[in-house]
Amino acid sequence: DSGVAIVGGNDYALQVRVGWGWRGGWARTRPFIPCRPACPWQVVPLAEGMPNRFRPAARLVAHSGKVTSLAMSADGHFAASVSMDFSLMLWPVRASDQYTASPESPDEVKPVCVAHPHRGTPTMVAWSPGDLSLFATASSDHDVACWRYAGSGAPRRVWKVDAAHGKLVSALCFGKGPSGPTLFTGSWDYTVKAWRHEEGAQPVRTLAGHTARISGLSVSADGRLLASSSADGSIRVWQAVDQLNCLCECVEEGRRRIATSIHAGGAIFASGSEDGCIRVWDFAAATGA
Repeated sequence: DSGVAIVGGNDYALQVRVGWGWRGGWARTRPFIPCRPACPWQVVPLAEGMPNRFRPAARLVAHSGKVTSLAMSADGHFAASVSMDFSLMLWPVRASDQYTASPESPDEVKPVCVAHPHRGTPTMVAWSPGDLSLFATASSDHDVACWRYAGSGAPRRVWKVDAAHGKLVSALCFGKGPSGPTLFTGSWDYTVKAWRHEEGAQPVRTLAGHTARISGLSVSADGRLLASSSADGSIRVWQAVDQLNCLCECVEEGRRRIATSIHAGGAIFASGSEDGCIRVWDFAAATGA
């Protein structure tokens, strides 16, 4: 449901917010000095104090530790969360008009399932955009696992790989369309790995090139490109299909800033940075298309 947003925080609770979407707007300022090879635009809010168009509708309370990651199923019926309390929880999500409580007294929602998927602290959870029952988890003990959830009962583990990376797994992302059978994982060991999510066991390819921990992964809307962000200050764009080669490294001229997050769309992708700025990049410029 496009009118529902779920947020998590350090208070151990998740919150459902409903509304009509945020229509504040963003300004795209002049390009920075051309970088190699894409040219980003800085993104800044048009104005401070824009109206909050989402209201609290429900609180999802059960975790006893900080929520580390949250993902929504593609059909919007379930949310999955992992926490520093070592748990994975699955929550029911309703359409925005089915939450009846007031913002002052939001509905209390309980999980439909609680599991402990790893020996270490779960760090990430991601839901497949093309398979409604499939999701993946990763942990501080370097493990990665794929699961199926049929809508009731406990999730069924499809596979689990111990020591999938040499260090903490910090990013998860499923492919889309032509890359749909692939699960991408990123780690503090500086690498990105590609796995066939129905097989596991051995990675299809290890993508090396970053010189610091991986902070985010995202696949383009057409499923053909993968963008990775890193604490080395760069964004790398890779083939998400075929040979999985690196097509380019995107950096700004001058000081490198730690890239904290990444999200890919159709023609553009956006990266977050330690300096508090969001930068928007052109896929065509980045890949030479």
